[in-house]
Amino acid sequence: VDVNVDHVPLSVLLPTEWLVGTISASLMAPFVAIIDTSISANAGGVSSLKDQLTAGFKTLFTKPATFIRWRPFHIILGVYSTTYMVANSTEAICERNNLNPFYYKFAATSVTNVCASVYKEMEFTRIFSSAKPRPLPVTSALLFCGRDSLTILASFNLPGIIAHKLQASYGISRRVAETGTQLVLPCAVQFLSTPLYLVGSHLYNYPDATVKERAAFTGKKYFGTAAARVARIFPAFGVGGVANKFLRREARGMLAKVPWEIFRIITQ
Repeated sequence: VDVNVDHVPLSVLLPTEWLVGTISASLMAPFVAIIDTSISANAGGVSSLKDQLTAGFKTLFTKPATFIRWRPFHIILGVYSTTYMVANSTEAICERNNLNPFYYKFAATSVTNVCASVYKEMEFTRIFSSAKPRPLPVTSALLFCGRDSLTILASFNLPGIIAHKLQASYGISRRVAETGTQLVLPCAVQFLSTPLYLVGSHLYNYPDATVKERAAFTGKKYFGTAAARVARIFPAFGVGGVANKFLRREARGMLAKVPWEIFRIITQ
């Protein structure tokens, strides 16, 4: 976000980054919650994607008060709020210290999102699983970590790099390149990460299944689950990512116009 805010106190800038992250997450959390619970219910064998999606959207639009008290919605809002907050604040701190944010943002955001998502998967798998609740296997947790790390890489790190190359090599405008890569890359990587999710879920639900049975399950559920995950990630990190960048640019623009030096003098 190319707005110079070096003169803005971190005590003001960081809460602004957190607020922007929370707003960005709030815009898409209801839709992600519905899609995510549908994926979990389908993978757990307790409901079809269609039935769960229908029930979720019906509750959202006919009983919004009930929906906002829904625990899965609270979990999703928490996962994405913390993810965007950490990504934004890490980038702001790196900029203030003249550090390349690529690795710092990837590490901080991945750890945050993976921890939050593993907790979310544990809760969702228990809520929407046909199996008796039990601890999440280490292998399932590692597979979920790999899935989420791929998504973070494609959502927060690669879009800027690919967008820059598109501008330099093909003369594409900055806005089109940034928006296009932010919308496409997080969705595209789901076709790589979906097997990790399906195998992790199957390990939890059917711990004694054979490799052949896991492969058959993954093949059967792959396209429907991948499509559903794309539909989930598109608002979560595609549209949400575009909104986050826009809101950060606008918020920073407003902060940059404030004469912070005067406040420093007054408070000294």
